Amino acid sequence: MINTSEQLGGALGIAILEAIELGINFAKLQDHFNERGIHPTPHQNEVGVNLILEAEQKGLDNLPHSRILDLIKPDVVASHVTAFEATFFASSGIALLGALVTFVLVRKSDRLKTPGPEVFSRRSRWIATGVGRSPAISRRPAPRPGESATG
Repeated sequence: MINTSEQLGGALGIAILEAIELGINFAKLQDHFNERGIHPTPHQNEVGVNLILEAEQKGLDNLPHSRILDLIKPDVVASHVTAFEATFFASSGIALLGALVTFVLVRKSDRLKTPGPEVFSRRSRWIATGVGRSPAISRRPAPRPGESATG
């Protein structure tokens, strides 16, 4: 259950952060285009998106020289930087929120004190797992008042 939760949380976290990055990236890219008076058609948008995807796979400097690339390269780089900064801030916020939730929810001591032997105490674990199974442990601790010698 723990491993499944960890894998699911990691997959969801990556998907959410990637959605944040892409949303901000393309929104900022559109803002840069609008500031420069560039209003691409849907076909030009598709060509630009494919060019960006190819740049992410091969590297921006490894693409063949084109007029479109020269036109959008500064805007693509600026929007990527802004999107990555926002994504890193979002992941930092998620990490801080997780630390806060952990700090609040994880118990620091037993909440309920029940009479009798403490089943989940350090002493009961030591007796059940340590006695006689290691040459370093040679004897059992003295029983508590009201507790039998067998635990």
